Amino acid sequence: MAKRLLDANASDFREMTAQDLIESIRLSEGRVVVAEVVATSPPMVDNVSNVELAAAMGADMVLLNLYDVAQPRVAGFPDEVGASERKGPSFGDFSAGRGVSLRRVKEWIGRPVGINLEPVESSQGLIPSGRLASVENAQAALEGGADFIVFTGNPHTGVTAAGLARAL
Repeated sequence: MAKRLLDANASDFREMTAQDLIESIRLSEGRVVVAEVVATSPPMVDNVSNVELAAAMGADMVLLNLYDVAQPRVAGFPDEVGASERKGPSFGDFSAGRGVSLRRVKEWIGRPVGINLEPVESSQGLIPSGRLASVENAQAALEGGADFIVFTGNPHTGVTAAGLARAL
């Protein structure tokens, strides 16, 4: 039997199916806080990722924006790829969180974690392929540990209502 999201512990989330999570949210009667965190943004607090900060401030669920399923990265988490595999910029005193899976984020914060995927008609290279709304990316997100996926449109990406309908 599902319990309210508000009453659930990290161990409860590990055991929840998709249907259990939906029921848990419903039982919470509108009192669920979802925090959207930009996965690539530098931490606002030294030695604490923005995801951990959101969870500490009461987020019941965390939605990662700009998370790329092909090149995962969550700033502030320890890199999980070897130095020879590193791609992209380095950020001085904090870890770029290269290779960090959604499953790892869930382990650290004990909350359901989801990502945004963008259903653009033509990205024209503006959006990395790992952030586009596609069956492959949705499957990769779920295999990587996502509890939910949101189809969204960041500013100036060309997302339309028709694109959202097609993605669904």
